[in-house]
Amino acid sequence: RIPSVVRGMEISFSGPESHVQRLIAKGEAPAEVARAVEHCIAATIEKLLRQGIENTGIKDILLVGGVAANQYLRQRLKQRLTNRTVSARLFFAEPRFSSDNAVGTALTGVEYGINQVGGNHG
Repeated sequence: RIPSVVRGMEISFSGPESHVQRLIAKGEAPAEVARAVEHCIAATIEKLLRQGIENTGIKDILLVGGVAANQYLRQRLKQRLTNRTVSARLFFAEPRFSSDNAVGTALTGVEYGINQVGGNHG
């Protein structure tokens, strides 16, 4: 189990990352480590959302982006936040609209560099 660190409305993955590195160094099965990372991320997001609900009273939550496309995360959040105790309403973008945009962002940076800086640097 990888620790999930949430303090107020801030999260940190430095401790969990160190924990994962130790698991890998000990020879833990990659699939088990990957599942534990997925669980840690889901638990962290759940804690963050619970804190946000508690702080603001806002219970309508829109989740988008690459992480929000993860089916395990979606099911966990639905199960744990839409119950009678929390009664949040979760809205997820369709997975095809929730992909990670790191490649698009990198491409935009390359295009900017070529067009604004004046040359091909790579």
